[in-house]
Order: sequence, then structure tokens, then C-alpha cells
Amino acid sequence: MGIFDGVLLCSDFDGTLAVKQKVSKENGEAIRYFQSEGGVFCPCSGRRAHFFHRFSDLFRPNGPVIVLNGSVIMQYGETPEEDTVLYESEIPLTVARECAKALVGIEGVRCVYMHRVEGPEKLYPTEPDPCGRIDTLEGPFCKLLITHAAEAIDAMRAAVEPKYGNTVFFSSSEAEIYEGILHGADKGSSALRVKEMVGAHTLVCAGDYGNDIPMFRVADIAYATGNASDDAKAAAHRITVPCTEHAIARIISDLRAEFS
Repeated sequence: MGIFDGVLLCSDFDGTLAVKQKVSKENGEAIRYFQSEGGVFCPCSGRRAHFFHRFSDLFRPNGPVIVLNGSVIMQYGETPEEDTVLYESEIPLTVARECAKALVGIEGVRCVYMHRVEGPEKLYPTEPDPCGRIDTLEGPFCKLLITHAAEAIDAMRAAVEPKYGNTVFFSSSEAEIYEGILHGADKGSSALRVKEMVGAHTLVCAGDYGNDIPMFRVADIAYATGNASDDAKAAAHRITVPCTEHAIARIISDLRAEFS
């Protein structure tokens, strides 16, 4: 019996586990120790599953991974080709198209990404007829992602949230990234799905930004990193060190002392 038997650790990637897409040796060692003591480590990120294979020399998820910010859950394989879909949400096609058309024309929007599991369609305001092209795109789309100037966020929210907010959960994952996924497919909902899949009794979540708050709300123990946004810190149970100080390693060390 390991001290982390039945514990699922869901961690955001950028700003929590990694600094500028780099995972520290200390975090990698801590994750391997956590797994050796029976814990299940699950990245929970806006990235796609194949991205995590590049870190296999530091850590390997030993269960499902939550990708595209909750809208997809993948079973992690030995190679990217062996990753398989366990859960996939789908924004209604009409809603996805209408949201994309409303957003692509807003001043300050740089690109609208309409994500399928296999990758995104990229729509730029500068292309000849982005709205016309949107009408030709077929789904299923599981996530919308918009890169934008910081000053555009209020106009973006006003354009889509009043009309589509009952269907799509909108949030920011960084200061200049705005996202939309189907309600019930956020990080929190998918963390609970993985908790059930692996039979965990304790869900520990770690994150740094507003889109991690749904995960904090369902966690048994929720950690915000020291660099987290104010709203994320307010939603968490605990605040740990900044990600630059190996936050995941610190969390696992604290849990070891608590669970031993």
C-alpha cells in the first residue's frame, strides 16, 4: 500500500506545472515519487494529449489526461498514436459558428481557433471573408479559443456571453486568451469524470487562472500557485509557492506529510 493510493492529482500545465513550457527536474521527480506511492497524476490543460509525450523523460501520466481544458479526456498511450479518446464534448455546430463569427470581427481579436480533437481551424480577421469560411466548416468542435489584445475582452464578452452563455462556458486561461467550451465539459466536470474512471477517493487540483476555478470547486483539496490570479487564489483551499519554485513538488511534499 502506498501513501497516495486512491489520490488523483489534476494539475494545470502552463503557470502551474511548467514555466514557459519547461517542467523542472524537481517537479518531474516529485511526480514519479507520487506515482510510485500509488497516486494517479493527470495533466489538465488546454493543450492536446500528444503535447505531453515530449516530457516523457521527466514524467508520464499514469491514467487519463484532460485536454482542451476539459472538453476532451484521453487515455494516455505509450506513443501519441496510441492515445485514445475516452470523452469528447461537442458545442452545437450552429452555436460554434455563430460565436466564431461574432468574435472574429471584434477589434483587437487576433485569431479565432475552432478546435476539433485532431486540431484547430484558424480564422484571422485579416483574411478575405472569415465569416463566409466559418459557414463552410463542419464539426464537431469541442472548444473555441480566441487570442486577443487585452483591451478587447469586454467587447468579446458582450458579444457572446449574454446570448450563448447558457450553452457555452466562457473563461480566460491567460490575460490574452479567451475560451469557450460546452457547459459540463469544463476542467472541474472532467476532473470528476477522471476521479470516477480511476476510482480515486481524494481529488487534489492545482492551477493558476480563472479557468481552473471549476476544478477548484469540485476538488477535495485545491491549490492555487503563488503566481495565480486573485480570483483563482480566492477559490482555492490552499496557496502554495509560485510555479517558478517547483509548485507541484511542493504540493506533493506537503501531501506526503499530511497523508503519512
